[in-house]
Amino acid sequence: MSHRWTSLVVAALFSGLAIWSVPAASAAAASARVVHAAPRVNAQDTLIFKNGRTLVGTIVSESPTTIRFKGEVNGIALDTEFDRSEILRIVRGAATTPDRAPAPATDPAPLAAADPVKPPSAPTVADDPTGKKRVYLIELTGAFGRDISETPLRESLRDAQRLGADIVVLSLQADWKFQGGDAGDDVTNFDALFRAEKIGPVISDEIELWPKAPRVVVWVKKAMGGAAFLPFYSRDIYFSSDGRMGGIGFLKQLMEGVGDEVVREKQYSLRLGHARGVANKHGYAYQIINAMVVKEYVLSAKIEGGRVTYFERMPEGPDEILLTDDGEDERADLLKDVVAGEGNDVLTLNAKLARDLGLSKGTVDTLEDLLIEMGHSRDWSEIKDGRARQILSRWSSDLTSAMRDLRVRIPQRLAEINPGGTFQERTRARGQRKRILQEMQGLFRKYQEVFGEDAAAQEISNLSTQIELLDQEQQRDAQEQRRR
Repeated sequence: MSHRWTSLVVAALFSGLAIWSVPAASAAAASARVVHAAPRVNAQDTLIFKNGRTLVGTIVSESPTTIRFKGEVNGIALDTEFDRSEILRIVRGAATTPDRAPAPATDPAPLAAADPVKPPSAPTVADDPTGKKRVYLIELTGAFGRDISETPLRESLRDAQRLGADIVVLSLQADWKFQGGDAGDDVTNFDALFRAEKIGPVISDEIELWPKAPRVVVWVKKAMGGAAFLPFYSRDIYFSSDGRMGGIGFLKQLMEGVGDEVVREKQYSLRLGHARGVANKHGYAYQIINAMVVKEYVLSAKIEGGRVTYFERMPEGPDEILLTDDGEDERADLLKDVVAGEGNDVLTLNAKLARDLGLSKGTVDTLEDLLIEMGHSRDWSEIKDGRARQILSRWSSDLTSAMRDLRVRIPQRLAEINPGGTFQERTRARGQRKRILQEMQGLFRKYQEVFGEDAAAQEISNLSTQIELLDQEQQRDAQEQRRR
């Protein structure tokens, strides 16, 4: 997902909307004054996250599922609540905080009771007394990385755990739209791998550490673009009869114009290495990733007795099938084939091909057929009171509302603020403006996984600068009033 519009939002809010001025002398001083970031919170505790990130600051409060933390990121004051599922380890400092007693000297560093993937003890539903497998269905629809995101997925899985699910079925039907129609494989979506690397571990690494880990199945209906990476995080993949998985090709074309040749080669290797790593970790052939990603990659396969042998060349016999060619000259796919997902410049998997290559374990069109294919013809029952649908729907609607606020409603509210002429009116106007800017910061923090952590942090920093300018303006205005 592109984050360019986030910068445009903030730029639009502040261009032409000068901070309300005080007398000219004060305004001149303001223009020469350097704005500094908020003072750093004393370093006492350290949070080490699973993604390698480390934060130093103060734990303000804790619950079984969250930790509220104050600190500083790139000079920006941070006061936010983190999900324990994101945290690998806590190193506690010796200092006290207002609402927390000093940690004992023997306080262990590892995060045990609070580890997200070892969720806190909570009421759970007992196993089905009939011995049937309890099946929890999560329907992942909408835009990958936006509607399909780690926070609502993690919350849905927690609900599945609470209800004692033995099998979690992820029905994957991600939107794949381009210029009003169904997008073709020539639309570059490979960078969405880095979004998938945040979402995928929720269904693999985190669940594996549950006291009772359910079997997680990905049921592919439409996994095009970034969503094509998600099935690789499960060892159980099934397709619907019209299922498709791909649209992540043309990696070298993606890198064209990015730095010099050495830089491009490094970026190329980095992205391809990430993709291969995901496949290898969960038992899939790296050749499939190569064929899905790289236009120049030639791949053939020979299938004998259910065993697949890959050849990185054109077929040399009638018992070999061509999966991808190099897309050069007369071998280049026609546009109609690309749009239909039937080209072979890069690999797009359909139900039959995925089954033939051993990626898919079966082709099914109903939940009942899926369970039968898995070997559960009668010994299963679907959990009907799960909250996944509500969780995912609420996330999507709240996110849509937040984006509308940032693009339309908040600029309108800022434009409608009357700066006033008296000191009291100016003070009130600055207060209104400051509250709106803080509201914007809250939205960027809440949905930073969608905007991108770096993009969200930059917008929060820009907004902090505007808030600081308002505070300075208010101080100068007050001083001017006292001199009168």
